Amino acid sequence: MSALEDKFSRTLNYLRLSVTDRCNLRCNYCMPEEGIQFEPRTELLTYEEIIHLAKLLKTQGLNKIRITGGEPFVRKDLDKLLRALRFDVGIEKL
Repeated sequence: MSALEDKFSRTLNYLRLSVTDRCNLRCNYCMPEEGIQFEPRTELLTYEEIIHLAKLLKTQGLNKIRITGGEPFVRKDLDKLLRALRFDVGIEKL
């Protein structure tokens, strides 16, 4: 399969993946005083969905995933997810 490209014909080889919108801090720059509405957990990608997506994108030249959040470390399966992305899917840069 051919590599993914943006509208300027630049090759896209990485994915910015928000694994949660939860955070255990209340920093002013991303948590306003009035709070925010969190997504229902059912709306977040599951472990299986993330692995499936990464495998599909790997066939398109993906070699890097930037893990973001909220605070990614509040996701209970983060360690399992990172190991699977690196060793099962073959993502070289996390």
